[in-house]
Amino acid sequence: MYYLFLDESGDHNLVKIHKDYPVFVLAGCIVEANNYNNFKNEVIGYKQTILGNPKIILHTADITRNKNGFESLKDKEARLNFYSSLNHLIEKLDFTLIACLVDKKAHLEKYGELAFNPYELSLRCVLERFYYFLNEKDETAKIYAESRGAYLDSRLELTFLDIKFSGITFGNRKIRGADIRKRLIEFKFLEKNKNISGLQIADLCATPIGRKYIGKNVKDDYKIIETKFRKYKGRIDGCGLIVIPEECYKK
Repeated sequence: MYYLFLDESGDHNLVKIHKDYPVFVLAGCIVEANNYNNFKNEVIGYKQTILGNPKIILHTADITRNKNGFESLKDKEARLNFYSSLNHLIEKLDFTLIACLVDKKAHLEKYGELAFNPYELSLRCVLERFYYFLNEKDETAKIYAESRGAYLDSRLELTFLDIKFSGITFGNRKIRGADIRKRLIEFKFLEKNKNISGLQIADLCATPIGRKYIGKNVKDDYKIIETKFRKYKGRIDGCGLIVIPEECYKK
């Protein structure tokens, strides 16, 4: 049994595309169920040791804005020390990453009014690759996504139900609904305030992926995250990291 924790960076809006961050990233953090207690304890221990409070939620937006427990990061030295220790934590944690990045401007230019919602499209891509991951290991999984409110959660739930019963088709690849149901046995939304370690690590992985794609300076966090991507025959592109549209891979 495996767990897949999903969190995003950026928004799914295709009408107003933010010029400084025109991408949407869905990151999926895969943890073996038998190892999840160790994973969780590592994260809790880190927060107790470094932040003095295991109840603080590791959230990229709060870290960036020095709020909700991260006020001390206004000090430059404290911030550098925090990021160094956080990178060490992510490096030490045992997990595999599957992520999908949508270049929203290129996606909209290519498909126009037919362009899929970036979150729903990313979910299909991540779950397709996750299915292959599980199939290789002959395992099942439960999926947990951060709740974004009743309406958006309902849309994603409908997407998952469609995947379960209709399967997933990309190009000439087809996974039957029956095969999906055999591997993916639960999809559940969890509130951020539940302090779920897997969701927090997925959150921390998403933004560096987007930052790297749009040409920001590559920091140590991305270099570590890159080692966590799922690989198939040594490849990350299309296996652990999916970029949409496909022609943007070599951007």
